Amino acid sequence: MSEINVRELIKQRASAAADNESEKKLQMDWRSRSIVSISEDAMEAHLMLWPLSEEDHVTLEDIKAFLISKDVKYGFLEDEIQRMLDESVYLVETCVARGEKPTQGKDGYFEMFIERTKSRKPRILEDGSVDYSDYDAITVVKKDQLLARYHSGMTGDDGMNIKGEPVVALKGQELRPFKGKGFYTNQEHTEYYATFDGRADFTDNSLIISHVLMVDGDVDYAYGNIDFAGDVHVSGDVLSGLHIRTTGFITVEGHVEDCELMSGQGVILRNGMQGGGTGKIICDGDVEGKFFEQTTLEVKGTVKANAILNCDITAKQGVFISGNLGALVGGITRSATKVEASYIGNLGEVKTEVEVGTHGDPVAMLKKLEDDLKAATKNLYKTEGKMKVLDEAIMNGINNPKIVEMKKIVTRDKVNISSQIMDIKKKREQLAEDINLAKTACVVVDGQAYPGTFITVNGAKLRVPDIVNNVTFKMLNGKTVMVRN
Repeated sequence: MSEINVRELIKQRASAAADNESEKKLQMDWRSRSIVSISEDAMEAHLMLWPLSEEDHVTLEDIKAFLISKDVKYGFLEDEIQRMLDESVYLVETCVARGEKPTQGKDGYFEMFIERTKSRKPRILEDGSVDYSDYDAITVVKKDQLLARYHSGMTGDDGMNIKGEPVVALKGQELRPFKGKGFYTNQEHTEYYATFDGRADFTDNSLIISHVLMVDGDVDYAYGNIDFAGDVHVSGDVLSGLHIRTTGFITVEGHVEDCELMSGQGVILRNGMQGGGTGKIICDGDVEGKFFEQTTLEVKGTVKANAILNCDITAKQGVFISGNLGALVGGITRSATKVEASYIGNLGEVKTEVEVGTHGDPVAMLKKLEDDLKAATKNLYKTEGKMKVLDEAIMNGINNPKIVEMKKIVTRDKVNISSQIMDIKKKREQLAEDINLAKTACVVVDGQAYPGTFITVNGAKLRVPDIVNNVTFKMLNGKTVMVRN
């Protein structure tokens, strides 16, 4: 081999060795060994730093430059990076950059200038009596009164991810406008005003202003009876022999004598009612007042009072007598659920009857209704068959007056039977509901129950033999028993 070839070979081997040394050094460099991970939403970057040698002389800016090469361009946590260098934090995944999240947009909302819901709780005075003077269940508004103002949702501030890309903020959620009637809005549809004097009701997203009849004074013979589709508010008394019949609430500020009050929603008597044995309240909602005496009450909701004397009461959802008196004396009180009072009866042993739950044998009553329904349905089927035959005869040109008259009779029978079926179904549903409510029916006495009191729970009757204190009457093994509260 020539001298030139030997020299060239030596040179090539030296070059290869240098390249290998350079590659080896590069492989050991921290940049090639350190790992940068970016979160899926690009809001955080983590660095797992390869151990550094004294010869590396790595600075904060070196790390930042390295991160930038890995597409991390914003939100550097410089203090954390410097800590990694100062404390030699190696091979530990550490957050070194964090983006700026967009701020949450503000949701739209209604600023209310009237109460959306009424607190239906009378005030308890220091002496223990119940004060209904400031108690109301309805919100009364005036014509052109501002009811509500809508404030639109607002967009938050944009953010920035670690790649330097903007993150758009979302706008707050908007609420649907109020639906309903009896109000108008401004041009922007952001302010709601009452169209007329009336009562405001909120149900879900509906606002309804209904008419309220305001009686400034007494309902007497000069004023006459009231029949009204809405609420009635009487500032004075309701005198004997008159009636108030309404689809809404009845509120009376003064006293009520022996008259008739009929309400589709509720009755509030700030004082009370002296019915004189002929006064009556019929209500689809709740009835509440200071006292009731010698009055008949037929109520689908509850009855609440401070005292009840010699009344005939049927209140499906319960009778609750509270306050310093809390007395139920005389008469008969019925409820499908519960009767609660401080005192029932009195020392004079006035006969006082309280009945809760169902009466008689509810299973037998339910079976009878089922049998009646089957019979009525069978009768309807037969009637419809007759109707079909008569219709076919008339369609075939048979215009016999007897057939026409018979069709009128059959049509009338069909209407009557259909009405009977609806009535039976309604009674069946009512009885099933009463049976369910009767499972927990009871009479609660927080104070005393006196002799002369008769308690009936689900048809089982018990006479109170002596004065008993703080007891609950309920059914146990088919009998009405007393247990301590």
